[in-house]
Amino acid sequence: MNATFKIEIPNLAKLQDAFRKAPQIASVEFAKGINSILSNIHKLAVDSDGGIFQFKTPRSSRTGHLNKSFSYGIRKASSNNLSGSIGPTAFYAKLVEFGTRPHTITAKNGALAIPLHGGVYMGTSGGERMAKVRVGRNARTAKAGTDVLFRKSVHHPGTQGNPFMERLRDASAGDANNQMSIALENIIKQIAI
Repeated sequence: MNATFKIEIPNLAKLQDAFRKAPQIASVEFAKGINSILSNIHKLAVDSDGGIFQFKTPRSSRTGHLNKSFSYGIRKASSNNLSGSIGPTAFYAKLVEFGTRPHTITAKNGALAIPLHGGVYMGTSGGERMAKVRVGRNARTAKAGTDVLFRKSVHHPGTQGNPFMERLRDASAGDANNQMSIALENIIKQIAI
């Protein structure tokens, strides 16, 4: 005994048409999601309060260049290219992120003008005392009347890394998941009949 079943799918033509359009719909929605994530990361990175960076340098000593450089390092996604990126463009960003090893800094012309802290150069174990020096052309970066020490070279002890990119990633993870969920919901709504 043979049994024959007939299954009809209502609106099959519309469903087939929707599935043909699915890649284009998905590309647009995923690009929107990626760009929304990049926008959120940008907001976290350039927060005027120092936000996620948690800088160790006192605010009065910061230039804000690293913070602002995120505005130039954004590459947005498109429906043809589902990838985007954001990151600082400041040349020293990786030095801040990963730190530096101990190294020697040598003057190319003249001497290095090293600002002193309370008259003590902190680059040696005991410190070296130096009287106030009138600042001339050789020490353009120091302020007049500041204690400075002139040297041909100085040993820098290195710096500890400040993994701000890792903190940005962690702080934006929840929003990233949420934005991709929204993109998937929008795709389903547009494909569903």
